Amino acid sequence: MDQPSTFMQGLLSSLYTLGCFFGCVGSISFSEKIGRKNPILIGTILISIGTVIQTAAYSPAQFIVGRIVAGMGTGLNTSVIPVWQAETLPAKKRERFGAIQYVLVCTGTTISYWMAYALSYCANSAFQWRFLVAAQLVFAVLIMCLGIYLVHTRNNCFGAKADGVQFHGCRNPLDGTLSTGRETRPCVH
Repeated sequence: MDQPSTFMQGLLSSLYTLGCFFGCVGSISFSEKIGRKNPILIGTILISIGTVIQTAAYSPAQFIVGRIVAGMGTGLNTSVIPVWQAETLPAKKRERFGAIQYVLVCTGTTISYWMAYALSYCANSAFQWRFLVAAQLVFAVLIMCLGIYLVHTRNNCFGAKADGVQFHGCRNPLDGTLSTGRETRPCVH
């Protein structure tokens, strides 16, 4: 694991993206049934498990498994979080929070690049990559700690109250009104 070839480095990098693809596609099968909060937490747990496997890896096979598992968690979160935001935020705040989400992605990428640059002066190459991979856990633990406070939504939000909260754009099944965030108005069929 110390000095993989350039082909192996490319393969290891691309397998994370492959895991992201599987996580995104896999989210279709269950995130509609169990809501948005649980898949976000499941995705974060997968990221944590994949990170631990990668950090502890002493063979390329272990590292590959960790990359795919962490990628699946990232793909799951990447596909579910924007939907969760759309279901829970009023229309006037969606654009701002969508922009904040992408600023945070860019900030995380920038932090990882600067960390990699700083660690490039380290003599121990195993420490370099293990520390960089393990650093993901900081954000995963933060999401897990704060994720328990997320509002729970379900696919049937379109017409139902989840946890006693009427979401923006959801129909009330009792009277057929559509919530716009400020007031309710009758739905046009």
